[in-house]
Amino acid sequence: MWEKVTVSMFQQLYDILNGQNFDHEFERQIKLLSVLDERDEEYYLNLPISDLKKECARTEFLSVVDMPTVKPPAYVTVQGHKFRVIYDIRDLCAGQLIDVMTSAKEADEHILNLDKTLAAFCLPVVKGKLGIYGKTMPFMEVADLMAKLPIVEASAIADFFYRVWNSFLKNIPDFLAKINKTRDLTEMEAITLAVALHADGDGSTALHKWQSLSA
Repeated sequence: MWEKVTVSMFQQLYDILNGQNFDHEFERQIKLLSVLDERDEEYYLNLPISDLKKECARTEFLSVVDMPTVKPPAYVTVQGHKFRVIYDIRDLCAGQLIDVMTSAKEADEHILNLDKTLAAFCLPVVKGKLGIYGKTMPFMEVADLMAKLPIVEASAIADFFYRVWNSFLKNIPDFLAKINKTRDLTEMEAITLAVALHADGDGSTALHKWQSLSA
């Protein structure tokens, strides 16, 4: 079932499982089924209890902590649009990266902003060449398409990114201390410089490194 779940669906499912309170478990199950089947809740409310119980059994896979794992793809295609996944932080658009990371500081926010996070490092490919945000495709349009990406693929990309990002964060304090000895920086300048100069890995070998770690 995981292969049928998109980023947008996963965000809704996560909210139902973790962020909403229900008087009865059947209410939660009906909302989960409504998202999975892309059907109105009314359909399930009109089912006999015996049939509803059978339907609810289809949500059991959501209780499994680990979803299927795949290798992080070099490219993804959504609704006919092809995107190259940038695994080297230094090659990302600093402004979009900063916006995404500052708006998603907690675990819940990472999930609820996953479409925007993916959009920050999935660049459109136009006629075999990388496009530019705002010219070939606006950032939010990319985010809308990322919401339709299968969650299994999206999870592989995001997991790689957060591993690199967490490693990168450990180096920021010492780096900023050295920079601030020479001149004062705004927070935006500091983060941008850190992204540009302290990212771990390089684009040509990042995917190979990940494959080695995952083997």
